[in-house]
This record gives sequence, C-alpha cells and structure tokens, in this order.
Amino acid sequence: MKSRQRRDERKILQLCRQVERRLSLVFAGEIEDPALDGLVVQSVTAVAGAGVLKVDVALPDDRDETLVMRRLGAASSLLRGEVAAAIHRKRTPRLVFSLTSSIGCDPGEY
Repeated sequence: MKSRQRRDERKILQLCRQVERRLSLVFAGEIEDPALDGLVVQSVTAVAGAGVLKVDVALPDDRDETLVMRRLGAASSLLRGEVAAAIHRKRTPRLVFSLTSSIGCDPGEY
C-alpha cells in the first residue's frame, strides 16, 4: 500500500513539474496576449489529487491583476490544451491560478 502511495505521489509531482515547464514556456513568449506574456510560473501544486492543479503566477511588472485574471480565465482552454499536449495522461487537469502582484511579493489567491 505504501509503495503505491509513494508511486502516486511521485507521479503527481512529475505532472506538476511538466505543467510548470510547459506553462513557463507559454508565458515566456508563446502566447499572443500582452496581458499574459511574461508571467512567471512560481509553482504548480496538486489540489485534488491530479484532477486540479494550482498554478502560482507572479506578475513581472505593475499589470492590472483583475485584467490578468480575466485573461487567464479567457485563455484557460488554450492553456489547458498546451498542458494536454505536453503531458501523457488520459485526463488533463483543471488549472486554478493564483497571482502575486509582482515577483518576490507574498502570494494573494484570486
């Protein structure tokens, strides 16, 4: 039982790393939305097993947090599609975003 639990935890951590790498690349210049371009993925953690992933994102400058959250919501299917192409799983996890006002500040969840 413990070995299965360790394997499941390892798989979830692996999934989080894959999602973090892919979204980092997308925000580093592959997305055409200026509100989202340049966002920095600080971490990806599993919320409900592997079904929901919380993505902590830092704003690189003084962007409007409300606008960024709206754009993240509007781009959620695109971002989820990018994740689906990067991982090898039957189901793509749902992404929940959390913002910090700038790099190095305390996170605030939205």
